[in-house]
Amino acid sequence: MIVRFAGGPLAGLVWPMEPGAYPGGWYRHESADRWTLYRLVADNGRGTVLVEAQEVTAPARQHRG
Repeated sequence: MIVRFAGGPLAGLVWPMEPGAYPGGWYRHESADRWTLYRLVADNGRGTVLVEAQEVTAPARQHRG
């Protein structure tokens, strides 16, 4: 699967990922000092999805993964 990032510190990046459903998640660019939540906004059904940075108004739990 190919994930295309829109907005946030990962905007414009394209990452290959394991095949399967993409639920979204927390990511941090190596130059960023905080994590950003990305959510699925489009799935073309051919193995490419578009995810968008989600504004978070409450503090996030620490990422463990």
